[in-house]
Amino acid sequence: MRTFAKVRKDSAHAVQLTAGNFAWPCVENIDKQLFSLAQERGWQKLTLDLGDVECLTGAALGKLVALREKLKAAGKQLTLVDVSLGVYEVFRVTQLSTVFNIRTKPRAASV
Repeated sequence: MRTFAKVRKDSAHAVQLTAGNFAWPCVENIDKQLFSLAQERGWQKLTLDLGDVECLTGAALGKLVALREKLKAAGKQLTLVDVSLGVYEVFRVTQLSTVFNIRTKPRAASV
Protein backbone atom coordinates (compact mmCIF):
# COMPACT_ATOMS: atom_id res chain seq x y z
CA MET A 1 0.00 0.00 0.00
CA ARG A 2 1.13 3.52 -0.74
CA THR A 3 1.21 6.12 1.98
CA PHE A 4 0.61 9.72 1.06
CA ALA A 5 -1.65 12.66 1.52
CA LYS A 6 -1.60 15.04 -1.40
CA VAL A 7 -3.43 18.34 -1.21
CA ARG A 8 -4.60 20.22 -4.26
CA LYS A 9 -6.63 23.40 -3.96
CA ASP A 10 -9.12 23.29 -6.79
CA SER A 11 -10.50 26.75 -6.13
CA ALA A 12 -10.97 29.27 -3.40
CA HIS A 13 -13.83 27.17 -2.06
CA ALA A 14 -12.70 23.58 -2.48
CA VAL A 15 -9.74 21.48 -1.42
CA GLN A 16 -9.00 18.05 -2.89
CA LEU A 17 -6.97 15.67 -0.77
CA THR A 18 -6.04 12.23 -2.04
CA ALA A 19 -5.23 9.70 0.66
CA GLY A 20 -3.36 6.49 -0.03
CA ASN A 21 -3.11 4.43 3.14
CA PHE A 22 -5.35 4.93 6.15
CA ALA A 23 -3.75 2.19 8.23
CA TRP A 24 -1.84 2.79 11.45
CA PRO A 25 0.77 4.37 11.85
CA CYS A 26 0.35 6.20 8.54
CA VAL A 27 -2.85 7.85 9.73
CA GLU A 28 -0.84 9.83 12.28
CA ASN A 29 1.12 11.55 9.50
CA ILE A 30 -1.97 12.23 7.41
CA ASP A 31 -4.10 13.65 10.23
CA LYS A 32 -1.69 16.55 10.87
CA GLN A 33 -2.14 17.71 7.31
CA LEU A 34 -5.90 17.17 7.42
CA PHE A 35 -6.34 19.06 10.69
CA SER A 36 -4.21 21.97 9.46
CA LEU A 37 -6.59 22.28 6.50
CA ALA A 38 -9.50 22.76 8.88
CA GLN A 39 -7.82 25.94 10.15
CA GLU A 40 -7.21 27.49 6.73
CA ARG A 41 -9.44 30.29 5.54
CA GLY A 42 -10.85 30.94 2.10
CA TRP A 43 -12.58 27.65 1.33
CA GLN A 44 -15.73 25.87 2.49
CA LYS A 45 -15.63 22.31 1.14
CA LEU A 46 -13.09 19.53 1.64
CA THR A 47 -13.31 16.58 -0.72
CA LEU A 48 -11.38 13.56 0.54
CA ASP A 49 -10.68 11.08 -2.27
CA LEU A 50 -10.44 7.57 -0.78
CA GLY A 51 -10.06 5.83 -4.13
CA ASP A 52 -6.73 4.24 -3.19
CA VAL A 53 -7.81 3.22 0.32
CA GLU A 54 -8.33 -0.51 0.69
CA CYS A 55 -9.14 -0.63 4.40
CA LEU A 56 -9.80 1.67 7.34
CA THR A 57 -8.63 1.05 10.88
CA GLY A 58 -10.46 2.18 13.99
CA ALA A 59 -7.80 4.86 14.43
CA ALA A 60 -8.47 6.16 10.92
CA LEU A 61 -12.21 6.25 11.54
CA GLY A 62 -11.59 8.21 14.72
CA LYS A 63 -9.43 10.72 12.84
CA LEU A 64 -12.11 11.15 10.16
CA VAL A 65 -14.78 11.75 12.80
CA ALA A 66 -12.53 14.30 14.55
CA LEU A 67 -11.81 16.01 11.22
CA ARG A 68 -15.50 16.18 10.41
CA GLU A 69 -16.21 17.79 13.78
CA LYS A 70 -13.41 20.37 13.34
CA LEU A 71 -14.66 21.25 9.88
CA LYS A 72 -18.26 21.45 11.03
CA ALA A 73 -17.26 23.79 13.88
CA ALA A 74 -15.51 26.00 11.29
CA GLY A 75 -18.61 26.02 9.06
CA LYS A 76 -17.00 23.77 6.46
CA GLN A 77 -18.17 20.59 4.72
CA LEU A 78 -16.46 17.23 4.27
CA THR A 79 -17.29 14.82 1.45
CA LEU A 80 -15.69 11.39 1.04
CA VAL A 81 -15.53 10.35 -2.62
CA ASP A 82 -14.50 7.34 -4.68
CA VAL A 83 -15.10 5.07 -1.67
CA SER A 84 -14.83 1.37 -2.50
CA LEU A 85 -17.70 -0.91 -1.52
CA GLY A 86 -15.45 -2.64 1.03
CA VAL A 87 -14.53 0.63 2.72
CA TYR A 88 -18.15 1.79 2.55
CA GLU A 89 -19.13 -1.38 4.38
CA VAL A 90 -16.94 -0.27 7.32
CA PHE A 91 -18.84 3.02 7.43
CA ARG A 92 -22.17 1.19 7.18
CA VAL A 93 -21.44 -1.36 9.94
CA THR A 94 -20.24 1.38 12.29
CA GLN A 95 -23.29 3.47 11.35
CA LEU A 96 -21.00 6.29 10.24
CA SER A 97 -22.54 6.14 6.77
CA THR A 98 -25.36 8.24 8.23
CA VAL A 99 -22.88 10.81 9.57
CA PHE A 100 -20.61 11.34 6.56
CA ASN A 101 -21.45 12.53 3.05
CA ILE A 102 -20.09 9.53 1.10
CA ARG A 103 -19.94 8.93 -2.65
CA THR A 104 -19.01 5.37 -3.58
CA LYS A 105 -17.09 4.20 -6.64
CA PRO A 106 -19.28 3.33 -9.59
CA ARG A 107 -19.77 -0.42 -9.88
CA ALA A 108 -18.06 -2.15 -12.77
CA ALA A 109 -20.42 -3.49 -15.43
CA SER A 110 -21.05 -7.23 -15.27
CA VAL A 111 -19.98 -9.26 -18.27
